[in-house]
Amino acid sequence: MLLASGVAALAVLTGCLYSATSDDQPEADTRGHRLAPPDRVGDHRAERASRDTYVGRTSCAGQPSDADCALYATEVRGVGITPGDADRIVRGAVGGGALYRLGEPDAKDASYMSFRGLQGAVPDPRAAVKPMFRSLRAGQHHSFRLGAWDGPPRSFPLDGFAGAVMTCRRTVTVVGTAADAAQRRDEEVYCVWADHSTVAFVNLPGGSLTEAAGLTAELYRTARVRR
Repeated sequence: MLLASGVAALAVLTGCLYSATSDDQPEADTRGHRLAPPDRVGDHRAERASRDTYVGRTSCAGQPSDADCALYATEVRGVGITPGDADRIVRGAVGGGALYRLGEPDAKDASYMSFRGLQGAVPDPRAAVKPMFRSLRAGQHHSFRLGAWDGPPRSFPLDGFAGAVMTCRRTVTVVGTAADAAQRRDEEVYCVWADHSTVAFVNLPGGSLTEAAGLTAELYRTARVRR
């Protein structure tokens, strides 16, 4: 009788342990991915997208203008990251990105969310976040001119993905003088993610850090595909 009770108790304990360990899913490996911007992110629709564009140092030998050649290799193709800066973040990077619209085309109340990213081998994702923010701050992304940082950076989780990190910051640009009745305060949020094969940022005019982080997390889950 005691033996039977002991066996039963052991079976229950084993079952509980199995249940607890089986619920702990392993984190997804973030190596070996490339960027393929989806057609939608939340209620935002893709207006234009670029995929698999080489954005590392470009050979412009024989071109009429080295500057025009580098510009064509980046901004014109929609990535907007200078070759030298791309190499500092992810050496030999391939880039991708998209412009997403919320609202009807050409509507006065339409707003836009920009996405730019690099893909390649990223040994230390945490170490890649700061260079991406630095390149934004230095104006090395042709399409973006940041205002002043408004508050410290804030980290948000990307649960379930090995080594993936995300940080968001708000910027503020004051347009007009203090005496100007038309003075306005333009706010934008930039979120940067990094994992072992992609480093990217999302720019959302207005909105909260939490809202921007939510859209960035959705984009993170949907814009990365296996090579």
